[in-house]
Amino acid sequence: MTMIYACASNGQDLLNNCLKMQVERKNEEGSRVGKIRGGVAETKRKREDFRMASFGGICFLLACLLFGIASVQGDESSYREVCNKTGDDYYFCIDCFEEHQRNDLDYGGISITCARDSTLVAHKTALDYSNNSTGRFQDVMKFCEPKLDLAAEYLAASLRAWRDQRKGDTTEFIDFCWSNFANCTAKLSGFNLSIGFIREFGTVRARIEVADTIVSL
Repeated sequence: MTMIYACASNGQDLLNNCLKMQVERKNEEGSRVGKIRGGVAETKRKREDFRMASFGGICFLLACLLFGIASVQGDESSYREVCNKTGDDYYFCIDCFEEHQRNDLDYGGISITCARDSTLVAHKTALDYSNNSTGRFQDVMKFCEPKLDLAAEYLAASLRAWRDQRKGDTTEFIDFCWSNFANCTAKLSGFNLSIGFIREFGTVRARIEVADTIVSL
C-alpha cells in the first residue's frame, strides 16, 4: 500500500520531471530531432530520444498510478504471452485486450485500435482545453490539438496498412504518430497537470509503445 500511495502522490512530479528531462535532451540533440521528412531513420531516432528522456525507466511508476499493484484478471488468456513481450507496458497491454475481448487473434490490429482510441480521448481533452482554458496552457493545447488529431489519423492509416499486410507501412505510420505526440508533450513541462490529464496522456504513450512492439514481433 505504501508503494501505491507514493506512486499516486508523486505522479505529477514524475511526469513534470520526465518532460523536463525530455526538453533538456531535445535542446542538446538539436539537429537529431528535426522534421519528419528527414526520413524514417531520423524519425526512429527522434522517437527513441523522446522515449529515453521523457518516459524512461523512472516513468514506469506511472503504471502504478493507472493500475496499482493488483493482480491482472485474465492472466491465463491467450494474449498474456504477447503482453509479456511489452516490458514496462505490460499492464497497459493487458488492459487494452480486456477492453477489446474478441475471438480473433489479430493482436496487432487490437493494439493499434487501443492506441488510436486513447489518442482520440487525449485529442478531445486538448480540444476542450483549447476552447475553455486561458493563458499559456491554452496556447499549448491549441498547439497540441492538431498534433493529436494527426497522430490519431496516422494510427488509423497504420491499422489499414496492418490489415493489408503492409508491415513496413504499419510501423512507419506508428513512428509518424509518435513524432506528433512527442511534439505535443514536449510543451507540457512546468504545468500543474491533473491526475486525469496524466492518466490520459500516459496511456497514449504506453499504448503507442504496445502497438509498436506487437506489430514488430
